[in-house]
Amino acid sequence: SMEDEGTIDSNEEIEYPYVSEIRDALGVIENPGTFACGGELENASLKMIIKGIGPIEFPLKKYQGELLKKKSTAAPFGRGSKTIVDKSIRNAWQINAKDVTLDKAFNKLINEKVDEIIPILMGESCTENIQIIPELYKLVYYKKGGHFVKHRDTEKAPGMFATLVIQLPACYKGGALTVRHKGETKVFDFEDEYFDNYSDEDEEDERDNFFFTAFFADCEHQLSKVTAGHRLVLIYNLVRKNSTLHPNKDNIK
Repeated sequence: SMEDEGTIDSNEEIEYPYVSEIRDALGVIENPGTFACGGELENASLKMIIKGIGPIEFPLKKYQGELLKKKSTAAPFGRGSKTIVDKSIRNAWQINAKDVTLDKAFNKLINEKVDEIIPILMGESCTENIQIIPELYKLVYYKKGGHFVKHRDTEKAPGMFATLVIQLPACYKGGALTVRHKGETKVFDFEDEYFDNYSDEDEEDERDNFFFTAFFADCEHQLSKVTAGHRLVLIYNLVRKNSTLHPNKDNIK
């Protein structure tokens, strides 16, 4: 998703049938939501096991970051029908969802967060009849120098209409996510303001915050360079499960 194969040519027209269909069905035009939202993911804790590594400790330690990188493949991006790796465009390491195990309580928290996010993105016209499921897509790791240039995602799952990024506890600087839609821009900057005060022996003091960002699939987005430390995120596709949408009748003029 945001951190995955996206077409780099932002002027290229990509069709997002699900995004427009959902927006139309919900009457979002009259009662607009927003194209992106984000902030701290409160009361989160996570037990994550990576195939071939084992449990990951948070905040993410340097040695485990190195292990993750060894287990990862360089993140590609799509250009037309080709999928290529080019570090100048996308410098990131990814592990597929099938190799990532998350605990039940965390999965429940993510489902609850999605229920909270949907009305924010959709506007007040959102109806309970729409079922949106978060599907884990990838774990993405950025070291110093990690970034991606502005792009739009290609639709990676049928019914996918938005992306949810969960930032896991790790210390870094830089790495701000900028999301643009129809001339509007939002910046989600969750770097660690105290980063410079840490030394390697000091790791217990690192922050343990989780953060989230969600945005519609047709948004253009980019990640500025991680200038120090490392950043680790879970990427979910937000997928619409039921095919018939019933707009809230009160919102139809």
